[in-house]
Amino acid sequence: MEVMTSQHHVENDRFLTLLHQRRNRRASVLSSILQEPSSSTSQRSLATSTTTPSSPTSTNTHQRNNQLSQSYHSIIQPCNLSTHYLFTTSRPQNEIQNPFPNCFEGYPKLQRLTDLKKSLVLSKAHPPTSLRISFPKENLLQKLTAGLPTPIQPPAQGLRFDVIVISEDGGREGFNDISSLATLPIESLAATPSFLFLWLVSSDSLEIGRALLQKWGFRRAEDIVWVKTNHSEMQDWKDGKTSIPMGRKRVEDSSDAVFVRTKEHCLMGIRGTVRRSVDSHFIHCNIDTDVIVGEERRDASTAKPEELYSIIENFCMGRRRLEIFGCDQSLRPGWLTVGSKLSVSNYDPKEYLSYFQDGNLVGHHPGMYS
Repeated sequence: MEVMTSQHHVENDRFLTLLHQRRNRRASVLSSILQEPSSSTSQRSLATSTTTPSSPTSTNTHQRNNQLSQSYHSIIQPCNLSTHYLFTTSRPQNEIQNPFPNCFEGYPKLQRLTDLKKSLVLSKAHPPTSLRISFPKENLLQKLTAGLPTPIQPPAQGLRFDVIVISEDGGREGFNDISSLATLPIESLAATPSFLFLWLVSSDSLEIGRALLQKWGFRRAEDIVWVKTNHSEMQDWKDGKTSIPMGRKRVEDSSDAVFVRTKEHCLMGIRGTVRRSVDSHFIHCNIDTDVIVGEERRDASTAKPEELYSIIENFCMGRRRLEIFGCDQSLRPGWLTVGSKLSVSNYDPKEYLSYFQDGNLVGHHPGMYS
């Protein structure tokens, strides 16, 4: 036990030393524009005295723990979160408590309500379905309707979707410019009414995204923002597994950006008319907010937060859901996922339409989730 305690103190000392050195470097640069709190001198003195490793004895272990705790909080919790980020690269949103999926921790009634909603959605969901397609060589509409009579007649209206998500998880090969997404046959795949969720590669593309919605016959209704946290990055640094985290940006971000970008946008559009007062069989409003707080992957992937699927399923009761540019990780019950990097392609048009042969596009069907 003594050996483990000593090792723990040495690791904390190392972390505090690195943190203190980083703080001093940044403080020297920012000294002309940032004013240190009046108590900073005493805090720095305390930090210096505790960042030199020593072998604690049984008589001063408790005192040393208190000093380490005070030193740690004095360094990584300065007067505001912006200064905190400058010193540590720990994003301000890391301080938000109980993000998804623990949003309702401490609120058992709300947790039970969301659990019931999830159970209801799952009971009406068809098995996860996927279609591998080589973009842009293959035509999406032709792949989806292969083997069906032309023109498409009911009940093939199951190929008109209530929800369409244009994701980025599986990459957008062949669509390097967001404006090239205009070639997707969204207007031929969307039902009326329906909802479209468009992930943007950068906030610089907001105007183009709105133009795409208009081109496909949707009006912009909401702008969902994914606020990215970096807990795992900070923990690895504290544990000594990585070097000091640096600000990361996506290659799609403009080089002219004047702020560190730690968010992404997902535009939501509506096609047709939906009224919350009379269409409660189709939509359930005001269940979720338009902000997603979630961890950013460190492998420079384009993976999006799972919470968006829950937001969509809580909001729209339509069972026909399509995700474009999906990947294996985004496969889920009740969704047809299309992408070029899918390892499994089990989509069959006639079998897919059989899930809706009862004609009830928002109700129960006699499938495997009965």
